[in-house]
Amino acid sequence: MTAQKQSWRKRWRKNPIISVFTSLRLTVTLLAFSLALVFFGTLDQVNIGINKAQKDYFESFFVAWKYPEEWPLGTKMVLVTHPESDIAKKHEQIAINDKQLENFRFLGFIDNTFHSQIKSVFEDSEGFLEPDPNLRFHTLEEIKSVLAKEEYKNGHGAILPDSAMDQPKDSQNSNKDSKAKPNNEPDLAIIELEGQMPFALRGFPVPLPGGYLLGGLLLINLMTSAAFRYQLNIRHAGIWITHSGLALMLISELVTDLTEKESIMILDEGESANYSKDFHDDEFVLIDESGEETDEVLSLPINLLDPEPENVGGLLGNLFKGDAGDLPEINLKESDSRFPFVVRVKKFYKNADFNTPKEGDQSFTLKNANGRKVQIAPIEQPETFRADEMNFRTAVVELRSTEDTNNTIGEWLTSSFFDAAGYQPQRFKHGEKSYRLEIRRKRYHYDFHMELLDFRFLRYPGTDRPKDFSSDINIRIPGEPVRKTRIYMNHPLSLKGNTFFQAGFDSTTETQTRLQVVNNPGSILPYIGVTLVGLGLSVQFLFHLLGFVKRRKKVGVA
Repeated sequence: MTAQKQSWRKRWRKNPIISVFTSLRLTVTLLAFSLALVFFGTLDQVNIGINKAQKDYFESFFVAWKYPEEWPLGTKMVLVTHPESDIAKKHEQIAINDKQLENFRFLGFIDNTFHSQIKSVFEDSEGFLEPDPNLRFHTLEEIKSVLAKEEYKNGHGAILPDSAMDQPKDSQNSNKDSKAKPNNEPDLAIIELEGQMPFALRGFPVPLPGGYLLGGLLLINLMTSAAFRYQLNIRHAGIWITHSGLALMLISELVTDLTEKESIMILDEGESANYSKDFHDDEFVLIDESGEETDEVLSLPINLLDPEPENVGGLLGNLFKGDAGDLPEINLKESDSRFPFVVRVKKFYKNADFNTPKEGDQSFTLKNANGRKVQIAPIEQPETFRADEMNFRTAVVELRSTEDTNNTIGEWLTSSFFDAAGYQPQRFKHGEKSYRLEIRRKRYHYDFHMELLDFRFLRYPGTDRPKDFSSDINIRIPGEPVRKTRIYMNHPLSLKGNTFFQAGFDSTTETQTRLQVVNNPGSILPYIGVTLVGLGLSVQFLFHLLGFVKRRKKVGVA
């Protein structure tokens, strides 16, 4: 290393920005924030599910953890009674040992989440308050419906967390004039209990840097430190190899987040398929069914129909169009000239359920799997983030021709629920062509077909629990002989960049297999990174070991 290059390093290391990014303190700080992010993300996983926690905490630049209401001081306990009870008329606040509550019968709310806090209220009353063992309920709705009855007007109440009585927030996509509560919940009197803290920590935010920000800063810190602290020579070869491996491991996580696709392929015995369905993402498709052999398909990401999309691009776009709740209007001809339509979203649900229409509900006619016409009405539901539940994205859309935008072709209800429940998709005719539209799980198509020949599984002796299950598959690739293979637990199939895992089966028919399909272009990067780290540490250890041996020999000779 020349003196000129050495002076270049020394000169730039005095730069305040370089000194920050080469600082060991920065490394320790970033690692500490990383531990905090993992800790709080794991805590929040209970409330929002593993997929949402991964997205919010580790695939973001900033995140705010909110204090859980079920933790100590997370909420306050309140007394809930009939709105016209004597207690409600006289008190907005009451002591838990007030003589007026001496003969009260308390409805028991069986909720382990708030058990300790509810129990503390009864204990603070020195045994004066006791829940009636004969009045036990399993849901909040049950208690509300009972307390609203005239026969429970006086002498009955419930100790509940105040958060359970919060009014639901109106969705921006719902009717702003509607004040109806879900499930027609009755109004009840809420009386504060004395002797509690005047505040609750529920929802108190703890801001944290997200995984992308921490990973990016760690990568910069890692490579800047190597560049300015260690020279490019054989003496520091191990350190450079180790730093390169760590950097590659950080980069591999970003590559995986951006490129990995996970989906599921469902096959019945004797059936074949050349596509799989995404676990989480939906797509809006318009299909021209007029072709004799093939259909023409136009697929749009579901976020284009959502007035409040979760993707960064959609969120930034909303900042410039005025009202973030404006419903989208999409000219399909701009995406594909074969579809001369304009789609206007009349209503969008991030998650919906369906019921028999009641008076005043907007209803739609559909055909079920048997071809029978049924009337249904969509009901907006809160988004779910549980691993065992699905969000059924739903939209009411209006179509107009690009040739005459003043005339409406029709209005239809479409939902990913129809695809899952077997309802027939909505169809219409325009000109001499027949079309269908639907919202369905996003599909990934392959240039090969997989046919399920046989599915079988073994049970543990004396139980119905599956012990092992496997699928015999025929793989049909155009221009190649048919290949037969078996996919079973811990023995996946790798084919053209995709890995097929035996994930499950239909326990009802026992003839349907479910294969998880993973496509991860960056799957090899973590292995290379770990190998480089191990190699770098070994090289550095051997360099120091040989140096130590040489010094011992010199001492022995002397």
